[in-house]
Amino acid sequence: MKTKTEIVDIEEIQEVIVSYANGDYDRRLSISEEQIERDIIVSGINMLGEELQKRTVSRDFFLGIFNSIPEVLLVLDDEGRVTGVNETGVQLIEFNQGGRVIGKKLTEVFAEQLDKQFDSFRELEQNSVSFEMDLKINDILTFPALCSFSRIGNPGSEPYLFIAQDISEKKREELRILKATISGQESERRRLANDLHDSLGQELNAVKMYVSAIEKMDCQSELYKKSMQEVHGLLEMTIDSIREISFGLMPSVLQKESLNVSVLQLVNRMNAIQEIRIFTDISEDPVELVDKNDELFLYRIIQEFLNNSLKYSKASEIWVKLKEIKLQNHKILNVVLTDDGVGFNFDQVRSNNGLNNIIYRLKALGAEYRFESRKGVGTNLNINLINFL
Repeated sequence: MKTKTEIVDIEEIQEVIVSYANGDYDRRLSISEEQIERDIIVSGINMLGEELQKRTVSRDFFLGIFNSIPEVLLVLDDEGRVTGVNETGVQLIEFNQGGRVIGKKLTEVFAEQLDKQFDSFRELEQNSVSFEMDLKINDILTFPALCSFSRIGNPGSEPYLFIAQDISEKKREELRILKATISGQESERRRLANDLHDSLGQELNAVKMYVSAIEKMDCQSELYKKSMQEVHGLLEMTIDSIREISFGLMPSVLQKESLNVSVLQLVNRMNAIQEIRIFTDISEDPVELVDKNDELFLYRIIQEFLNNSLKYSKASEIWVKLKEIKLQNHKILNVVLTDDGVGFNFDQVRSNNGLNNIIYRLKALGAEYRFESRKGVGTNLNINLINFL
């Protein structure tokens, strides 16, 4: 016959085991000083509770990270069925499809071509693959995504991880830059057409008129000699106009001189015809970039900034600084463009082609930059290019 103490011990052990089964891993059984057979069982149960508690903390920590990731994460079995989904996936997919994701195949969650991508990935030996595609959630919602499949289990076994990052904003920015570039090109073509018509066209027409008149003159007369001098003068002006237009398209000075000399010549040309004074702090040592196209990009950025400041800023002073900074393992080309003008709000001048051209070229250069403007204070553009010649 069992004693009352033995019955209580068994009931207590049963209660603890039940609590473990229900997810409560904090309870522990007491061990007596006698070290009897019961204590061996109790010690094993306590060790089980400790191990379950450790596993639970580890699992909760992982789930916390899993659910905090802003991209859609789906865990897939070997057939492509969803066995796990993070909070972003739940909110995006389940909310828009009106049903649970768990248990569905990729063809039911997204598009059929994604299922084909998964089948192709399983046949590859690599651990991960990335690609871009439009993901269709339902008949209305479709978005461009950067997708990837990864193996997170042993080779040839489940599970697999699918990640989808919404890149709609990136695509909109790429489209905006493309439109700004095309618009800038069209603006440049219009400017070139106007220059050809207004200056070169008029000058050539004048030359034509003089030549027509000269044909009827006595070649020994003073009027003939004077008219020929006028024609020579007009031809010189025409040649200068062609040189000016060509300089606007591709500055010949960049092909002959270093970047710092080219920028200095640009500033001197502008100072000769503008009332607003442009000051310089430019390196005397030759500055050259690896790629001549990068030099042209940087030159155009400086030119565009100066043109915008001269036209719109109402500044009293403009500064152009171009310096090399030598560090231990590399060099930095630092360019600082500043005016003390009226400033502007970036959000209100997004359609400005000059501003868009500057930002487009900065991104194409891969430069680190800070572009700031404050109303009533002025505008500042600070550019750093790393590891140039």
